[in-house]
Amino acid sequence: MRSDRQQLMLLVGRFLLPYWKQSALLALFSVVVATLNSVYPLLLAPAMDISVLSKPEPAKAWQDLSLNNLGVTLSDLVLGSASAASPITVVTIAVVLFVVVGSLAAIAEFATQMMSASIATKAHRDLQVALHKHVMDQELGFFLRNRVGELTTRFVVDAGEVVTSLDFALRNGLQSVIQIVLYGSLLLKTSPLLAGATLFASLAHVGVNRLVGGRLRRATAEQLNAIGRAGGFLQEGLTSIRVVKSFGAEQHEHSRFVKFASDLQRMTMRLTFCKNGESPLRRITDTATLGLILLLAFQVLNSGAMNFQGFVLFMLVVRQTIAPVSALAQAVTRIQGSLGSASRILDILERVPALPDGTIVPSGFKKQILLEDVSFSYENSKLTLKNISLELRKGEMLAVVGASGAGKSTLADLVLRLYDPVEGRITLDGEDIRSLRQAEYRKLFGVVSQEALLFNATIRENIIFGRSGFSESDLARASSIANANEFIDKMPAGMDTMVGDRGVRLSGGQRQRIAIARAIYARPEILILDEATSALDSESERLVQQAIDRVLETGTAMVIAHRLSTVVHADRIVVLSDGQIEAVGRHADLLEKSPTYRKACELQFKS
Repeated sequence: MRSDRQQLMLLVGRFLLPYWKQSALLALFSVVVATLNSVYPLLLAPAMDISVLSKPEPAKAWQDLSLNNLGVTLSDLVLGSASAASPITVVTIAVVLFVVVGSLAAIAEFATQMMSASIATKAHRDLQVALHKHVMDQELGFFLRNRVGELTTRFVVDAGEVVTSLDFALRNGLQSVIQIVLYGSLLLKTSPLLAGATLFASLAHVGVNRLVGGRLRRATAEQLNAIGRAGGFLQEGLTSIRVVKSFGAEQHEHSRFVKFASDLQRMTMRLTFCKNGESPLRRITDTATLGLILLLAFQVLNSGAMNFQGFVLFMLVVRQTIAPVSALAQAVTRIQGSLGSASRILDILERVPALPDGTIVPSGFKKQILLEDVSFSYENSKLTLKNISLELRKGEMLAVVGASGAGKSTLADLVLRLYDPVEGRITLDGEDIRSLRQAEYRKLFGVVSQEALLFNATIRENIIFGRSGFSESDLARASSIANANEFIDKMPAGMDTMVGDRGVRLSGGQRQRIAIARAIYARPEILILDEATSALDSESERLVQQAIDRVLETGTAMVIAHRLSTVVHADRIVVLSDGQIEAVGRHADLLEKSPTYRKACELQFKS
């Protein structure tokens, strides 16, 4: 099993390596920025020498350079001979160089920020696109087990946390390392004792990082889980607001949400404590270690091993050394916080769909769909369907009836291959549907379910959803057959009318007729109608049933019905009882041989 760090590196390799050229350029600019940021404070060293009477000899070579002779060495390097120049000249040149190099450092730093942001935003986009593609490829059962709000959290919060942390590390990591190396070498040349003290201060930051990192990782994971639970509950409540209002359950829902919000507040405070607690710990560490280094520096100064100019520069350089150490430690801490998010993302990206895709593209529907001894259960529970053997022939209307819970909709889901049977197989013209490409196979079907789910888009976009290569005449044909023109033509924007979230601006009958138009728009070879009129009032049912009758005049259909009046003229009727086929036949035959069908007819047609 991979560690959290290995999981994060796997994500980095997958989503950052494609931008290795930009990353290499970013590294180059980071070197430039780090060098300029390291150099420009030291350019004031010659000005410090002006007020000191005794000046050391300039360094003859790099290995001789230290903080004690840095000022005079830079003066000689720029002016040729520091002793020949006037004090105002030395100070002026030092200040000009300080301003110029500092300005260049600022411009280069802005360039690195933009390059880093470009890489990070592209990686973020790629990560979200990969997540969406992989989630869309999951089987239907995956969405029944995972709440929408929790999945959304992984898209928005987890992906953002990983990329933001990597962006911070990219911008600060390399620059911090370069500054530490440059300043560390100067400190070592000036005083090994003080360099050792500075190293101790750096190790103290590592200790703070180890103390905070694990707690931060756990707190981040807990907060993200709390966000997912709260988001899932909120999404569920808002999409079911009609039920909430109908039962006067607003206060009940609010009370439940208060618990989720309180859990989230508690987890957020814990994470905030871990994140913000790091800052005073680092500041206390800085203060204590700087105090120790200051004492040591005075001792070195008094011993004569360091001159006054070197002492002043040393205190400046120590601060400049500890700052990148602190930034580097913060980058590591940010990465620690993103480890939980990386793990949650990989949980999805590495999940293998329970319905592996086939490789064969179906050439169409020629003869039959055959179910052979098919049994099915949800999540290893009691069998919902048992030993189903059934044939759907081309050109026929096959009706499926039975009591609620008999397995009618499950049977349709298996034909669509939204699930795979636990036993038996389903074939299309002799080819096991598990060997077929799922998307191409499902394009053979047009589906109308009991609940017409529409998208918050125009009527046109809802009808042509998922299909391309068809014309306006196909759109007009579909809406006409579905009896939808009757209300579409009366709308101010016609086909371009927005239907609202889940089609809230339309009536139930209007939504169902749009759903029928969507099902037949691409001229599917097989229609599946799953209790398409059971939730409608009488007038809406009449209009929808007229549309269905037009659709069923030609073609193949599997009709799941609760109201038997809609299927009495079917070519064959399948009666399901307790997950098994009780009988198959026409209406008159089933009145004779099926007790379940006869009883249902007596109840529905007794008037």
